[in-house]
Amino acid sequence: FLKKFKKNIRSEATASSIIVLGVDPGTLVTGYGVVARRGNEVRMIDCGSIKNNGETSMPLRLKKIYAGLQTVIEKHHPDEFAIESVFYGKNAQSALKLGHARGVSILAAVEQEIPTTEYSPREVKRAIVGSGAASKEQVAFMVKSLLGITNSKMLHDTSDALAVAICHAHRMTTPTTKHKDWKSYIEAHPERIAGRRLATKTQRHEVFFVGFHFYFSSLCLRVLVVFFFLWRLWYDCVS
Repeated sequence: FLKKFKKNIRSEATASSIIVLGVDPGTLVTGYGVVARRGNEVRMIDCGSIKNNGETSMPLRLKKIYAGLQTVIEKHHPDEFAIESVFYGKNAQSALKLGHARGVSILAAVEQEIPTTEYSPREVKRAIVGSGAASKEQVAFMVKSLLGITNSKMLHDTSDALAVAICHAHRMTTPTTKHKDWKSYIEAHPERIAGRRLATKTQRHEVFFVGFHFYFSSLCLRVLVVFFFLWRLWYDCVS
């Protein structure tokens, strides 16, 4: 009942806008950013980071990340949750630790029945800067420019989390459906075909027979021309 009540509060509070919580997970520093999208406008609501001591055991670090994100969720009631996926260039140990942080972060959102989406670092950089190879400094600069932030001391973990949130906010209004072949694309977008589509089976049959008749007539004409040429050649030789 409590989850349903919170969900109703969230839907009423965001009737005119959609709130997105973006997270850049890490066992030492987990950045978070909350943005609201209304139409084509995206504005920042809150941002920050959850910091852990390097000497703290891993279970206690994960507990703090989970509790910190739960607090953010209860405060802002986001409609969507977006998180950065694992960067496969990291070594196995770092990827494993990052996976733990991602797991508890996603759990915090799923427990509140918030839809979750994952984006690779290259996807986020491409959406914010325009290049998948952009540096953290470039991402931070664009995030601050887009959201009108003047804080020059913002951590990269926080700006990265805001970048994830902005990326998801824009992706929610941009179709990303991929088609495996041209046939599926044409079926999904008939309006992009030059000319009018043939709507009925009868019309397709009519076009087929007209085309076949034209092709057959053209072939017969060519055969007659060749036959006449050979007959004329034979007649000249005999004469």
